[in-house]
Amino acid sequence: MIRRLPVPGRRLDPGDRFAHRLATGTVITCDDREAEVSTPPVPVHPGCARSIAGWAALASSQLVRLVPGFDLEGVSTHISVSITNESAVAAAGLFARTFAPAVMMLMERSDSEGLLIRPRYGRLELGGDYVTGDALLATALLATGGARLCERVAAGELPKAALPPPVRVEVESATERYGWYVDRRAYGLDLYSEGRTAVLSRELGGSISGQAVLEQSWQASRWCLGDLLGSADIKTVDQIVDGSESLPMDTDTTREPIIDGPKVPSHPLGEVLRPIDRPGFKIRAHVTTWDHTVFRIDGNGTRFVSVPSAELGAFLANVNAGGFDADEDFVGDPPDRSVVLRDFHQAVKFGVFAAVGKRVALAPPERDSTGRLYSVG
Repeated sequence: MIRRLPVPGRRLDPGDRFAHRLATGTVITCDDREAEVSTPPVPVHPGCARSIAGWAALASSQLVRLVPGFDLEGVSTHISVSITNESAVAAAGLFARTFAPAVMMLMERSDSEGLLIRPRYGRLELGGDYVTGDALLATALLATGGARLCERVAAGELPKAALPPPVRVEVESATERYGWYVDRRAYGLDLYSEGRTAVLSRELGGSISGQAVLEQSWQASRWCLGDLLGSADIKTVDQIVDGSESLPMDTDTTREPIIDGPKVPSHPLGEVLRPIDRPGFKIRAHVTTWDHTVFRIDGNGTRFVSVPSAELGAFLANVNAGGFDADEDFVGDPPDRSVVLRDFHQAVKFGVFAAVGKRVALAPPERDSTGRLYSVG
C-alpha cells in the first residue's frame, strides 16, 4: 500500500474509493488518501522469488506513472498465502506463536508498529510495514512455508513438533476485519529495538534468541516447501537470516516506491479486459475477481459464463481458437431466465447463466467477529 501525498494545487476528495484492473492483471485501488497495488497470485516454484520481485516492481511503477503530480510514500505490505478455509483460523493462531516474530524481523523497521494476521477466505493475510527488495522476497518465502506448515499442523497432517518452538505472545484483536494484531512488544520486549539479540520466552519454558527464531523458522519453512524452491530463492533468504544482509530494522531503508518495473509474462487476469469477437458471439468481461471472472456473451440473446481463475488461461485460449464457436452454451438458445448467478460459490465453478444478481454477492466471503464465514452480499 502506498500513501498518496497531495502536492499544491491538487485536491483529493475524502471518501474517494475505486478499483481498477490493468491489462497486466494487477489491480490499483484507492481508499481515501491511500492507494493499494495488488498483484496476481504467484505459484510457488523454483525461481518464484524472481517472479515476486517482478510483479511487485511492475505494480509499483504502474502506480507511479498513473498518478502524476503526487509524491508517493510506502505505507504497508500485505502478503497472502493460499490455505484451506477449514484450517485457516487455527493456522493463524499457530502462526502468531511460531513464525510471526521471524516475519516481523524480516519486514519491519525500527519505527514500525506490528503485524496483522488475518485468516481470509482461502488465504492467510499478513500485513506489516512497507518493504521492498530482498527483504520482501525473504518475508514472502518464509511466510509461505510457515503458513503452509501451520495449515498442515492445524489439519492434523503433521505433529506440532514440526513447527518452530512456540513463544509466549499477547495478541490483540485486529480492527476492520477478523484476525489478530501482534504488537512489537507482544513478546514481552521491544522486538524492533532488540532484533536478533532479543530473548523471547518459550511456551514450554526457557528462552530463545531472535537470531535462533529466524534460523529455526526458516529451517522449518524451507523444509515444508521442499523442492518448490530453487537455489536462488534459498540464497535470498539465507543471506538475511545468517546476517550477511541487514534486517530492515537495522538500516534506514527507503519508503520510495519502485519506479522501474521489469516486464512480466502476460497474465490471464489482464487478458480478460480484451474484448473477443467470434463469428457467432461477442464476449466481454462483466465481473472479475482474483477467484473468478464472469463474462457477458452477446449473440443469440445474452448469457453469462463464470470461469474459475484456475481455468481462465485455458478458457481464453479455447475461445480465441474457436473452440466454442459451435457450442450450444454460447450460440444456442439462452438458458432459462431462472438460471441466475447469485453468489460466490456458484461463481467459482464453471457455469452458464441467464443473468447475474448483485455483483457484491460474487465477492468471496468474509469472517464475522467469531471467525465464521459469511457472504458479503
